[in-house]
Amino acid sequence: MTSERDRIPPQDLDAERALLGSLMLGGLLTETPLKSADFVRSAHGVVFDAITALHVADETVDVITVAAKLESSGKLEDVGGKCYLLDLDNAGTLASHAEQYARIVAGKSRLRDVIRVATDAIADAYSSGDGADEVIGRAADRMLALQDTGRMGSERASDAVARRLKDYANPTPAVSLPGTGTRLHFGDVCVLGGRPGTGKTAIVLQAADTWRKDHKVLVLSFEMSTGELADRLIARATCKSSELAYSGLSESEQVAYREACAGILADEHLELVQAAGMSEAQTIARIRAFAAAGGQIVVLDYLQIAAESRTDENADLTRLMRALQRVAKRSGVCLLALSQYSRGATDGKPALHHLRGSGSIEQEAATVCLMWSPESDDQATRKAELAAKGYILDPGDPRLLIRLAWQKVRHGAPATDYFLFDGATMRLEPAERVAQEHGPAVAWRAVGDAQKRSHARHSGEA
Repeated sequence: MTSERDRIPPQDLDAERALLGSLMLGGLLTETPLKSADFVRSAHGVVFDAITALHVADETVDVITVAAKLESSGKLEDVGGKCYLLDLDNAGTLASHAEQYARIVAGKSRLRDVIRVATDAIADAYSSGDGADEVIGRAADRMLALQDTGRMGSERASDAVARRLKDYANPTPAVSLPGTGTRLHFGDVCVLGGRPGTGKTAIVLQAADTWRKDHKVLVLSFEMSTGELADRLIARATCKSSELAYSGLSESEQVAYREACAGILADEHLELVQAAGMSEAQTIARIRAFAAAGGQIVVLDYLQIAAESRTDENADLTRLMRALQRVAKRSGVCLLALSQYSRGATDGKPALHHLRGSGSIEQEAATVCLMWSPESDDQATRKAELAAKGYILDPGDPRLLIRLAWQKVRHGAPATDYFLFDGATMRLEPAERVAQEHGPAVAWRAVGDAQKRSHARHSGEA
């Protein structure tokens, strides 16, 4: 039995020699990314670099020019001299087979990378002093990163368009916040920003309560306990403030509460996690495990707490956003993250730059929505303005007016939605727009029809 120490790393020297020979016969690599480090024999990597340099300079590539290039840099004898290059050229290879040889070389290199990552993980487990979740998270990230290498995404435009036209026959899987038409796509990171008290948690819990009927949903709360989240779900189900329950329920009231919460009590798709204290590695590992078990939607409340506190908040958020973007892309989950605004954002009309750590959020997020609510003394005026524009609104309605401005929408167009928020029952009702008898037709009344709503939603400012 061969010991681990005697094992030979995955390699194919014949494929390496054949590849270099075919490149010196005029072969080209257009699909398989390759670098000198992918060759197990260092001399082969040196020859490959010389060939690459000639291609970059738009010079002829053959044995003579490669030998001259190596000689000018003092490396010709290190690779075996001109005789070795002639042996490569006379190896019986074909220029047209370069891609096939390259795929073999690249495949062996990736297998060696797998061994290296696994070895590093073992060393990390022995010496880092971190917990298992952190070690597993780092190893998983490095291992999954290997999946990003491989063939280049080259495709003729005609083929790409034809394939996408076939894809359009079926709707792209996506979800929406109830009462809106903006689609949140699986594999994307979406961000919802807002100030405290504007209903960020309420709207995502309302969405989770709706999504759980068709999807497995995970809520990672870095701010609230699972009990506090449950209070809000119960308030939604019963339409009663949690304050009533805190005073104690009679037996008949308990029965009524259980009946109102029957749907949630029988549900197995919505999972709540009290995430306070979780490291970034643990957070990513938790999302990855959830996706592996069939999970589809993750809500993270909220970014600024989830980012590990080090010395630079922007750097922390950048690192976290990139990690979230990678895990969403690789696992296919739709990840909706809540975000705070910067402390100085007090002008009443938040913009993307008001998000704390806005640079990384704008760059990594596919969709960004900004929540805003008028000051209390301005609520009635704003409601009256919307009512005049055709929204079903009573200016005297005591519920809080909330505006959702979709300012970055990678797969659609910016839009604005309005809601009335009852904080006691954690319910948000969309302010629907209706067609006017006189003046331009502005909407349809049909609630839930995303296509109609996407054309009808008001895009101006209230």
